[in-house]
Amino acid sequence: MNTSYETNSTMIERTKSKDVFLTRHGARIDYEDPQWLQHCSHNRSDDPHLSPSGIIAAQELARKFKRMQNEDREGSCWKLTHIVSSPYIRCIETANEVALALGDVSIKVEPGIAEVNTSRHPGFLDVADLKSSFPLIDEHYEPVVPREELVLEYSDGAAAKRSAKVARRVRELLA
Repeated sequence: MNTSYETNSTMIERTKSKDVFLTRHGARIDYEDPQWLQHCSHNRSDDPHLSPSGIIAAQELARKFKRMQNEDREGSCWKLTHIVSSPYIRCIETANEVALALGDVSIKVEPGIAEVNTSRHPGFLDVADLKSSFPLIDEHYEPVVPREELVLEYSDGAAAKRSAKVARRVRELLA
């Protein structure tokens, strides 16, 4: 089991005018409870929610962002202005903890950065369904790659290439 999937590790890229923070979601419930789907209100086996330890990690990440936002950086106030998330529930739950901690930033759902497997299209929820449980979702955000344009991918390299291209385009649009 790859433990990097079970932790919230943050990579910071310093840019000319913006800081971009990339983070992985907290630990997935299916890694800790093999029977998780039997206790769920849905049947999306590829969309597990956060485990209890994943929730704790997401809350720790949120506290870190809150501290960073409150600290003075290079003589000016720093503010997180956008949260962009994959539509998988574990990713939305992680992003939601950060959005709640910061209080005035919404979550933009971007299917173009979601994992896509080789056997079927991803089983994540639509924005309207996510919004009913996560009110901080920005229902007006227009994704770079809508769900219906996702294609099946047969390698991690293909997924990484697509995600990187989409992330660059999102950054350009939100700059």
